Amino acid sequence: MVAVVGTRGARRESTDLAHDLAAGVAEAGYVVVSGGAIGVDAAAHTGALDAGGLTVAVLGSGLDRPYPERNLALFARIVTGRGALVSPYPVGTPPRRGNFPARNKLVAALARVVVVVEAPLRSGALNTARHARELGVPVLAAAHGHGALGLLRAGAGLVERAADVLHVLNGGPPRTHREPPDDPDAARLLDLLRAGSGLRVDEVAHALGWTPSRSAASLLRLEVEGWVCSRPGGLFEVFEG
Repeated sequence: MVAVVGTRGARRESTDLAHDLAAGVAEAGYVVVSGGAIGVDAAAHTGALDAGGLTVAVLGSGLDRPYPERNLALFARIVTGRGALVSPYPVGTPPRRGNFPARNKLVAALARVVVVVEAPLRSGALNTARHARELGVPVLAAAHGHGALGLLRAGAGLVERAADVLHVLNGGPPRTHREPPDDPDAARLLDLLRAGSGLRVDEVAHALGWTPSRSAASLLRLEVEGWVCSRPGGLFEVFEG
């Protein structure tokens, strides 16, 4: 199995990526496991099913009380199609906040690789990644959200497409770098930051002849995409992975 997990409040680009990753690994014959939540989890389950593959949803409640109710149609599609619902809890257990760490641990234990698509600094997806590391399961992350970026800085492999996951499943080393962004402004900004030891927004604006708002927006976009990291004092540096 391959776990594909992430935040409930994911951006569209993250749910699209989760869907495509799950579809790709499902087409290759792997089972996609996730936590059945809205957002990244639901996109992952759907991607596996859309590809004609298998998927398992691990619930934080009893099987007779599947949660969230918004995903009841998805759960029905899983159990009547190609998949299963499983739970570490007995029938009758309601969904409670304290149930989900055990759910996350089971997701990690079932997986050969755990992929975190998008995660804030506090999230169940990071809890799943922690359990995976304790179990010796490789962790991959996309550069979406500060929590996922933190995983990359801590040594997680980079994932941008299903091929990155399949490479690790086949015994290859995780990717630790990406191709440069295909954007002249981004390339200029990264070259400038690589030449220094950290720059503030106003220094970037002065060096490139940009407005402060343009500089701030470009820095924020590159930080979200995992190319740039912010430091104390308002300094920005290139994150080399």
